[in-house]
Amino acid sequence: MNHTPEPWENDDIEGYTQNGVILGGKDSEGQGYTVADATESKLLPRGEQIANRDRIVACVNACAGIEDPADWLERLENTIDSLCCVLSEHADRETVNKIMRHFGVPYLREVAGDDE
Repeated sequence: MNHTPEPWENDDIEGYTQNGVILGGKDSEGQGYTVADATESKLLPRGEQIANRDRIVACVNACAGIEDPADWLERLENTIDSLCCVLSEHADRETVNKIMRHFGVPYLREVAGDDE
């Protein structure tokens, strides 16, 4: 079974941005279908519900076109690990640390030998 096509969006009504509805796909009039409502749980604070809604929408849209996001991320992590090992063999610690900070990959510190 396929999921609702991207892009997904928050159903923010003008002047009322605390709506938890997530829309996806479009009908013949261009209106999105309700995919989920992140505010149905009364156990979570409203702000957390809205933050969850925003994160769901961002993640779904970021994965658009990727058939299996979990597999894709695993392959990406393996590629980064391999590149890190090669880099640490051919570059000085300062260069490795600059590159790792630039890309925001904190676990490269172990390979670089930096305990900061």
